[in-house]
Amino acid sequence: MEHDNSWEKASSVFNNFPGIFFTVDSNLCFTYLNINAISLFDAREKDLIGVKIDKVLNIETSVCTISRIKETLTKGVSQTFQTFFLNEVKWFEVRVFPITEGVGVFFRDITKGKKIGIVLEDNHKKSKFLESSSNHYISSEAPRKLLIDLFDNLSEYLDLEIYFNYMFDEETGRLHLSNYKGIPKYVASELECLEIGDEVCGEVAKKREKIVKEDIQNSSDESLNNLKGLGIQCYACYPLIAYGQLVGTLSFGSRKNKNFSLEELDLLKSISYQVAIANERIKTAQILKEKNRELEDTNRQLKTHRNFASKVFDITPDPQVIISLNNGNIVDINSAFLETVGLNHEDIIGKRIEDLNFWIDNKRYFELLQKVIDNGEVRNEEIIFKTSSGDLHTALYTAVKGSLKGEEIILGIYNDITDRKSYEEKMSRMQRLNVLGEIAAGIGHEIRNPLSVIRGNLQLLSMKEEMSSHGERLKLMMSELDRTITIIADFLSLGKKQESNKRKKSINSIITDLESLIRYDAFISDKQVEIQLADIPEILIDENEIRQLILNLARNGLEAMDKDGTLMITTNYYNKEIIVEVKDEGKGIPLDILDKIGTPFFTTKEKGTGLGVMVCKNIALRHNAEIDIDTSDEGTSFKVKFKVDENNLSKNKRK
Repeated sequence: MEHDNSWEKASSVFNNFPGIFFTVDSNLCFTYLNINAISLFDAREKDLIGVKIDKVLNIETSVCTISRIKETLTKGVSQTFQTFFLNEVKWFEVRVFPITEGVGVFFRDITKGKKIGIVLEDNHKKSKFLESSSNHYISSEAPRKLLIDLFDNLSEYLDLEIYFNYMFDEETGRLHLSNYKGIPKYVASELECLEIGDEVCGEVAKKREKIVKEDIQNSSDESLNNLKGLGIQCYACYPLIAYGQLVGTLSFGSRKNKNFSLEELDLLKSISYQVAIANERIKTAQILKEKNRELEDTNRQLKTHRNFASKVFDITPDPQVIISLNNGNIVDINSAFLETVGLNHEDIIGKRIEDLNFWIDNKRYFELLQKVIDNGEVRNEEIIFKTSSGDLHTALYTAVKGSLKGEEIILGIYNDITDRKSYEEKMSRMQRLNVLGEIAAGIGHEIRNPLSVIRGNLQLLSMKEEMSSHGERLKLMMSELDRTITIIADFLSLGKKQESNKRKKSINSIITDLESLIRYDAFISDKQVEIQLADIPEILIDENEIRQLILNLARNGLEAMDKDGTLMITTNYYNKEIIVEVKDEGKGIPLDILDKIGTPFFTTKEKGTGLGVMVCKNIALRHNAEIDIDTSDEGTSFKVKFKVDENNLSKNKRK
């Protein structure tokens, strides 16, 4: 498109040139004709393009002209010669010169009698000037160099010594001297800025019309005093107007000649027009280049920001997912989300979040999604999601609506607070234990001793014959007293200031000591017990407390099973932990009450105290251990995990 515009400008020069100009290709077919050439050959341009030159020129003219054109095509050199058009009865000076894709040909009428020699010389210079300057119009991107070269060529051709090029500043509304030649620098500095309407150039800018001043040295016009002082004889100033807008002015002066010929003025007018267009094109190109540079800088910054945002998105430890509001499909996820769901990137992109079974409650998901759509965001909504291992985690869900690459999206962030919730629950449990411990420490001993006395007396009474009729009642009373004493004993075990009696011992040996008692409990209830003890290290433990913990868990497991059920007790050493597992084959613990197991006085057994599991958890806590519960309809497993510091293990102490 730029080439087409440039050729259009050059074509305008050639059409304004009073001579005949056309171009032919290597096959001697017309490729361009100016207006005068079309008129000479008396045909329309579209009828001449592509036609061979010998079909148009008469025989006398074509023989000489075509041979010269062929010679120029072959040798690539310019030629000037004269030819006669018989049908026009005119002599023409012909200049043939090579161009990119063929030959350019100028015809100049040299018929005028006495001046024929001068005209021949002038036209030769002019054709050379137009040939070189037209190339400048098409290719130049440096306005200052364009004008310097242009003026050098004009000076040669028209005997010009001075030129001024003023450019119009839209912000200040003034003319500023952009280029000049033929005057000292100090003079140029005085003429650097002109108001619109001042001097000849300012007047031209105001009227947007050319002004020509001749025989200046003999003029009485005071507005020409500055030009007189520079020794200028004749002066022509033209407005530079491009696309209807004032660009500036271009003026030429001669110290040798008092007047301009009409031909010279026409040429200066054409040159000024082309300079205006060229300057505007160059200015536009520079603005576009600057805008392109700014756009490139902006794009680089955006790319940097996007890359940074992408890195932050990916390395954030909280699972994050971006979904499209258009179809609900997943657009992107970060590494933490991939790790959580245990899938590959390509297995997730394009799917919907509900297809991943990530949310436990999809209804809750859709409610929050609608809330984001309506309000633009939700913050810190507590939800439950499932990991790739099947574990249930609690998270604070935050989501915001936005756009990504022109598409509306929702960014969801899952802040996993499972550990925090667990810690809070542990702290709450410890606080409850402390309260119970204080109660137990305060009243436990005071109540148990009198009850023991009452229980002993009831047993003595039951042995007397006269009390035989009250035997069942006495038996019931002693049973309830035993139950009360057991509760008090559990209370005492919850005391927070119990003395520690920890010794290095193997848990396997404690299980072995309890084996006969546990098997007896199983035998009388028609159940079985299997014990598998692995090689485990000795650790610091309170033997009596660990004995109570294992016995409580074993009896709970036996009570949870029907007849013929099997209780499995195992020990293992894995990942710096001793794991004691007591697993039954009962019906499992309902999920809706699983979190309540270990809460004081909460029990599912008819005669339970609701303190057994809590006592176990308290013992585990004092041994820096944790109890994990895994339940299903096939049974329940209690795993007690004791942390082991391997640096403190004694040699050969694994049993």
